[in-house]
Amino acid sequence: MKIQVLGCNGGIIPGTRPPSFLINEEILIDAGHVTGQLTVDQQDKVRQVFITHFHLDHTKDLAFLSDNAYERQGLPITVYGSKATISDFKEHFFNDHTWPDFTKIKSGKDPVVNLQELIPNVDRKAGKTSEVAVRPFPVNHSIDAFGYLVIEGGSSVIFSGDTGPVDKLWEIANNEALNFNRLKAIFIETSFPSSLQRVADVSFHLTPYTLKKELEKFKTGGIPVYLYHLKPRYYKIIKGEIEAMNNDDISILENDQVFIF
Repeated sequence: MKIQVLGCNGGIIPGTRPPSFLINEEILIDAGHVTGQLTVDQQDKVRQVFITHFHLDHTKDLAFLSDNAYERQGLPITVYGSKATISDFKEHFFNDHTWPDFTKIKSGKDPVVNLQELIPNVDRKAGKTSEVAVRPFPVNHSIDAFGYLVIEGGSSVIFSGDTGPVDKLWEIANNEALNFNRLKAIFIETSFPSSLQRVADVSFHLTPYTLKKELEKFKTGGIPVYLYHLKPRYYKIIKGEIEAMNNDDISILENDQVFIF
């Protein structure tokens, strides 16, 4: 499994990019930053996009990805998400007001974009050139949101999406690590410094303080935990708090990192 970090930041200032992860060059987890990073030929390989939730920093580049895909006849983009997320796309995104409705605009015989609802905790096969299973699970955010377990062969990884404290993620992590022995990494958000715990709580995000408590639910060690969605204004503060935890399993994710699992 190849994972390219197209974007991993929790906001936009010069040099930062909202979250988007490219798997095996053809599957996206979130679409916060895609078209500014991939050439048109690279974009043409993307067939499936799994959205964690509808917030703009995770969805905005679907507008430009769909626009660039118009000439890609017979190769529609399938966008997956929760029932609420798919409903939001229909009402608020692909509606001919916010953006042209590419679910109705056809390229050849097919629409440019297909929207498909996912069932929580049920695997969805993904990838044309690879055999990947993507399993959505509910997380704890201010709107309906999924995290994703991604499995290929003897490797699996977890993406939290945006979330506050959540038990389901750690149930899956423990099962993947202890029962299947295939968990290679956890990518988890840490948006705010602990001094803004109240803000994190009301917006359903994590801080280093709550991350430390969350990690107590994980029953094994030695598996990398990569932090993302750090708010740029607080990056240095959060980084200092993470370093003070003295946990060698934890590191802060960087744009353009590439992982092979």
